[in-house]
Amino acid sequence: MLVITVLSVLLNALVVYSAVQFFRHDGRCRESDKSTVATVGTLAGLFIVAQVLTWGEGPWMIERGTLGSLLLMAFNFANSFFYLAYISALTDKRECHPPRL
Repeated sequence: MLVITVLSVLLNALVVYSAVQFFRHDGRCRESDKSTVATVGTLAGLFIVAQVLTWGEGPWMIERGTLGSLLLMAFNFANSFFYLAYISALTDKRECHPPRL
């Protein structure tokens, strides 16, 4: 269970990094894409903060391994992959990026 939690935090950190990189590039982009990337990046950042606070308050909540906590960690892990895939798709289709070779 701890491995899934660490992987989720790392994936969410990569999502936050990708969101920051999205806004660092110059060029024109749709406002809806900017809003979506900002929202997904913020959600990933909030997940990291929540995990750090949970670990600081009571690590047993992550390590215990009850059925409910296992399902929650699996859901968070799936969300991490979704966020990363969504930001990658928006970055690849972005008008201000030259096509990748």
